[in-house]
Amino acid sequence: MKVPLKIVFRDFDTSEAVETRVRDEVDKLERFHPNIISCRVTLGRPHGHHHKGNLFSTSIFLTVQIGRAHV
Repeated sequence: MKVPLKIVFRDFDTSEAVETRVRDEVDKLERFHPNIISCRVTLGRPHGHHHKGNLFSTSIFLTVQIGRAHV
């Protein structure tokens, strides 16, 4: 990746374990598609009540080079 991975935590404290997991998963993506230019992962905890466990939302924004123009 040309641009360093950016991980954003919203509405909960940063977690080293979660950050490590995200980095591992992004490494897998890079093996699948080596032309990833940048990646931003946003993790958030939605507001509201729920019955079981903690609910989290995840957004992944990738910039990928898909080919070169032929001149």
